[in-house]
Amino acid sequence: MLGVGGAGVVAEAVDEGILPGFDAESVGREGGRWGHGGLLLRQMEWGGMRQERSADRVFQSISVNVKGNLTEWHDQMREAPGMPETPDPVMAAAALLDGADSVTVLTGAGISTDSGIPDFRGPQGIWTLNPAAEKASNLQVYLADPEVRRANWQVMASGVWDDARPNAGHEALVGLERSGRLHTLVTQNVDGLHLMAGTDPDRIVEVHGTVRRSMCLGCGVQAPVEEVLERVRAGEEDPHCLDCGGLLKRATVSFGQQLFPGDLDRALAAAREADVVLTVGTTLGVGPVNLMVPEAVRAGRPVVVLNAEPTEMDDLADVVLRGQI
Repeated sequence: MLGVGGAGVVAEAVDEGILPGFDAESVGREGGRWGHGGLLLRQMEWGGMRQERSADRVFQSISVNVKGNLTEWHDQMREAPGMPETPDPVMAAAALLDGADSVTVLTGAGISTDSGIPDFRGPQGIWTLNPAAEKASNLQVYLADPEVRRANWQVMASGVWDDARPNAGHEALVGLERSGRLHTLVTQNVDGLHLMAGTDPDRIVEVHGTVRRSMCLGCGVQAPVEEVLERVRAGEEDPHCLDCGGLLKRATVSFGQQLFPGDLDRALAAAREADVVLTVGTTLGVGPVNLMVPEAVRAGRPVVVLNAEPTEMDDLADVVLRGQI
């Protein structure tokens, strides 16, 4: 089994060939987009076939007799090179999920695009349209440049996140939880929409933090971000911690910043322990959280990948669902 320390996980995965084409120094990119909207995947390509199916069925417990033949089917899928050839990938995914008593979910930026939050590197992505925003996401730049901090707080104070609301994708995952089968929801997103949708906070790992809170880089104290934004709107351009005088930032994990303690351990454990791992709206290019996929494979857990574009770990998945809303 892979270890749970970030660098150690990467090194072991690379050494054992679980991450083909990766090295321990590679840095991924998050650019996947998967909207939910009406939950209709169109023109889904699988072995040259085009199908039109409702993605609702991937989340719902449907009447499919899979428990008797799941092991045999799963073995066949593992033996097939590349993407398995099946006449109905949505049914294959639904069969895996229906036969699971527990499901761990990993979500990325694509699940929130239908809430009006663009992804990062897509054609209309936040960083594509505003390279300065990507610059501000580097911790060392943020620490060194007061102008970057001031611009960052002004954007936040303008209410850029205020109108975002959960969409049908977030709500579908709440339904999975209510069915009693959600093991853990790990999200790369910082928008807080899973919590707003009603997912139990105890079942969520916001592995990259949240824009809904602020944190002090000196003493570590956190508070609702609105408290800081009120100070910014009152004229304080570069607010500092009222307790220790340290720099404040959103409670998100920037490039060059360590993950919050325990989050990666919990995410990898969830990948090992659940019956199935489902990834939604992520290209699986951002580490180390993307190591949930090889961790699940090493533990013998099937993986279902749902994204509009190819991901960096499609070859490790048992079922890949791809299509535009």
